Order: sequence, then structure tokens, then C-alpha cells
Amino acid sequence: MVKLAKVFLLICIFSFCITGCTPKNISSTEKQYSEINVMSSKDNYVDVYSLKDKQLFKIESVTNLSDVVYSYADGIYIYLVNVTPGQNFYQNKIKIETKKDVKMVNNFYNAMDIKISPKGEKIAYRSFLKDSYESAEGLTIYNIAKNKNMRIRTSVLVSGNLYNWLNKDEIVYYGVSTESKECDKLYKYNFDTNTEEVYIDNIKDFCTFFTLVKNKGALCLEESGIENRLVFNELESKNRTLITNSISNIYYALYNEKSNAVYFVGLEKNEERCALFKVSIDDLTLTRLTYDFPKEVDRYGGLIKDSSGNVYFCGVNNSNNANNQVYMLNISDKSINLITGQKGRYYLGGNNK
Repeated sequence: MVKLAKVFLLICIFSFCITGCTPKNISSTEKQYSEINVMSSKDNYVDVYSLKDKQLFKIESVTNLSDVVYSYADGIYIYLVNVTPGQNFYQNKIKIETKKDVKMVNNFYNAMDIKISPKGEKIAYRSFLKDSYESAEGLTIYNIAKNKNMRIRTSVLVSGNLYNWLNKDEIVYYGVSTESKECDKLYKYNFDTNTEEVYIDNIKDFCTFFTLVKNKGALCLEESGIENRLVFNELESKNRTLITNSISNIYYALYNEKSNAVYFVGLEKNEERCALFKVSIDDLTLTRLTYDFPKEVDRYGGLIKDSSGNVYFCGVNNSNNANNQVYMLNISDKSINLITGQKGRYYLGGNNK
């Protein structure tokens, strides 16, 4: 299972100068965000850049930033900001900037794994009430427009960060039912009707990662303790298709409608270096896309696509070097292009990581 620690991996290291404007305080209505935005850690703050025409332009610097997600089309930007370090977690807060106002959410000790809904109306996150793993509060939904948490009427204990938005009003999650003690299902919750139903009911053993394929099903990584299985669970037919046993971990994934494929940053069995992979939904075949350029895909660098379907990720060519670079997979000609001219400590933020 993807480790809890990944949210803290925006560490403070040296950052290089990149072409852009001078840092300044910018209001939420003036920020020049773009479809693809890149973060770079430096000391106790993070520089945020927009990516346009393969160049980085500085937007702002945010102190103690550990993550950012946004809905570019809707002008909503969500920052996870560290406050003070603890023994197990950072005490942090969620800052939400919209075109109208700024909101702060801090009714927890620590929050992580923020996922924004389509249209940017809601966010999902998991949190801890205290600086201890035992204080886990599970999945929380916050309604941005109404400035309040939304109750989920469920008996399912959601497992870690295994939740994804299906649409603006429905979220899908994996967990254990406290009533039946079963852990073989994905569940769907509808906030319009406040109802829960089974979405996928044929998960085998344990699910350690899943991503949704719009109106078609879910790509799931299952673990039995003996082997891992990458399986596509079809929604309508309820068929299960085993794609491979070779993937041991998945860190990021996204469904790309332009190519009808799932792209993911993953690790193969008996491998130490992550790579970028593609699963074609048309024929359910797996293709490894990166080998030597870059030599390793950064498992903590994020994954995002633009409106043309091109896929962006971070990679390193020297595993002993903490710095990485940003790359783009052009889905038209299947080429991989280096985007950043200088190495840094980059991380891709967005609403489809």
C-alpha cells in the first residue's frame, strides 16, 4: 500500500533559479496559473510555477507548502500548509482560495491526500485528530461553497487514501465493512441522495490501489500476500481481467480519455526504479513507456495531463541525486520530451494526480 509518508516528501533542499517574474504577493484573482503547474522546494517555502510553451514562469512563493491541488478551469486553489512539526506528523491546515474568498480548514491535527472533485465544489481528505496514528478520523468531505463538512452515512472504514471522485456528486472508495467484515468491494457514495451502494463487488484479497475509468470500471492493484495482480474490473459486465502479475506498487495513476488508457507511475517486481506505464482500455494490455530516458520516474513527483492528453511526470537520471526534472509524454507521436532545462526538486500539482 502506498505509504503514509509520501505526503511529507516535499523536503527542504536547494532549488535553482528558473526564468520567471520576481516573487510577490498575488491575490487569488490575479494568479497566472495554467493547466500544468510545477512546484519546486527551497528552504522553508515552495516556488510555484506555471508551465507554458515548455517554459516555467513563477507565480508565487508559499511558505511551508507541502501540497497543492487545484481546479484550473474553476479558479480554485487548495494548499496544504505545514504549521509545526510533530513526532509522527506535521500539524497542518488547508487553505482554500476561490475567486470570491479565502477559507481555512484546520479542525484536525493533520490532513493529507486531498482530492478535489470535478468542478471544484468539494474536497476529500483523510485526517488525524492528534499526533498519533491511532487518532485517524478517516475520510472527510468538505463542501467549499457551503463552508462545512458533509456527513457520509456509511459503515465502511475507508482504507488509507483509496478514494477517488467519480463525478462532482459521487465518490468511490475501498474499505472494510464494519457490519459484514468484508473487504472485497468498492463503494460509491452519492451526496445528492446521501446513499451508498456497491460499485465493484469482485475485489480479490486486498486492494492496494485503484483508479477509475470513466463509465467503464476500475483498474485495481490487488495483493494476496503471495502475489500482486493488476486487474481491470468492468462495471457493466462485472468481468475481471487479469492484466499482469508483474506490478508490485502504483504511486500515481490517471485515466486519459484522449487515448482511452490509464497511465501510472509504478514499480515492477524485483525492480528498484519506477517507470511510467500505460494500460490500454481497448485491449487491456500493459506497456512500459520509460527505460533510459529518464532512467527512473520519480515516485513522489506527481502525474498530470493537459487538455490535449499529454502526460507530465518527473524523472531522474542519477538515483544518487536528489534533484529531478519534468518530462512530457506526447501521446500523438509517443515521444518523451524533457521540459525543464535545469534540475531542481520538482513536484506536479493538479486535480488529476
